[in-house]
Amino acid sequence: MKAGLRLLVAVVAVVGLFLAFNYGLHARIPDLLWRTLHFLSFFTILTNGIIALAMALPVLAPESAAGRFFTSPRVRTAIGGYIIIVAAVYHVMLAPLWDPKGLNLIAQIILHTIVPIAFLLDWLVYTRRGETPWHCALTALILPFLYAAWIFAHGAWTGFYPYPFLDVAELGYGQVLLNMTVLTVLFICVELLLVTIDKGLAALQRGSAQTQG
Repeated sequence: MKAGLRLLVAVVAVVGLFLAFNYGLHARIPDLLWRTLHFLSFFTILTNGIIALAMALPVLAPESAAGRFFTSPRVRTAIGGYIIIVAAVYHVMLAPLWDPKGLNLIAQIILHTIVPIAFLLDWLVYTRRGETPWHCALTALILPFLYAAWIFAHGAWTGFYPYPFLDVAELGYGQVLLNMTVLTVLFICVELLLVTIDKGLAALQRGSAQTQG
């Protein structure tokens, strides 16, 4: 059952990415290279792509290095934090700013609601408990920091910034760095919450095992 559900979520995520690429704002860019660079500049896209891999590879190639990597509880916990931030920022800050229609609307629902809920349920039910250390909340920042570096480089090159709160041209580096500091604190808090939940569930499992024993 777990394998089937994970493959289903992976397929749904890929469908959402396909729809976003072909029917979102990116579809208005005629050049395929620039369109792809624009598309990959969104943390939502990167995170959903990672989730598609994290759900599919442990099923399709469990003994591969990538399969073992995405099976790791600390990796899945880090991804859980990413997708929580993606969903929260979209629904609280970005959704009120635009009104997607048709297939683009379906893409946004998949990427910002369906996939986040599905992955977090998978994390709660299937991730091995008690193997995620507290410092995961800090090591999980590696991807967001790399993403931030990419956004600054890409923005300086093209003038395009994917999110209004990261728009250096509009806000200036000072305000953007402040916004990124706030996001960093939110990332850490979310990851710490997930590690706390993990450790609490691990304690409950140990207590249940001792009671049954």
